[in-house]
Amino acid sequence: MSIEQEDADILEYYKSYGVLRRQIEILKLELKGLTSERERLKNEILSLLDKAEALRREVDELEEKRRVLESEIKRLEAEREKLVQEIQIVKTAGISAIKSYEESMVLTEVLQELLKKRKPSAEEERKVEEAVKKEALRVSEKERAAVKVEVKPREKKVEKPAAKKPVKRSVLATLIDKNMKSVLEVIAASDEIDVSEVALRTGLSLTSVRSIAAILWGYNLVEMRSEKIDDKISVKYRITEKGRKILEELA
Repeated sequence: MSIEQEDADILEYYKSYGVLRRQIEILKLELKGLTSERERLKNEILSLLDKAEALRREVDELEEKRRVLESEIKRLEAEREKLVQEIQIVKTAGISAIKSYEESMVLTEVLQELLKKRKPSAEEERKVEEAVKKEALRVSEKERAAVKVEVKPREKKVEKPAAKKPVKRSVLATLIDKNMKSVLEVIAASDEIDVSEVALRTGLSLTSVRSIAAILWGYNLVEMRSEKIDDKISVKYRITEKGRKILEELA
């Protein structure tokens, strides 16, 4: 091989090396941009989750207020019906008393007319007097019975103890599936655990564990750190306080 050919090969090598270096730099910049975008999306997701949780709490409060208002409306309706019935009883008693009074007045007028037309005998006067007394007594008793309206005292409202509300899960807890929960429980059982150990205890593949752990890390439920041991990169996980709270909700 001639010196010119060697020089040409070396020059070509350096050109290729330069191209590869530029491509590596470009890839590094792209990776940095993707990392920033991932952080932005993660923060945006967490912000949306917080907003969703706030909206759910607001909906729960409005539902509770609606139930209270419905209960109050039912109570007022029951009281209104009771008052209507009491008013009707009073009206009926008043009409009955007036009618009895009118009947007694008519009877009195008839008796007076009969006395004017002819002078009754002592026996007839006695019978008429007894009839008038009986009628007066009957009317008096009827009026008293009609006017006397028995109004039952209102029963005291016994407040029933409020039923305990079922514990509601947060929005984030509803996103955790069975495998995520299994991985989270294994990580929570140790202060720090290697990815291979998590896969061994859960029975999931390393790929699945890494994917699930990445999602949990995005939700800020676990922490990740890597270390080099015997020329190998070891990834270890640790549960966060937020992760423990989610496990308590899922328990």
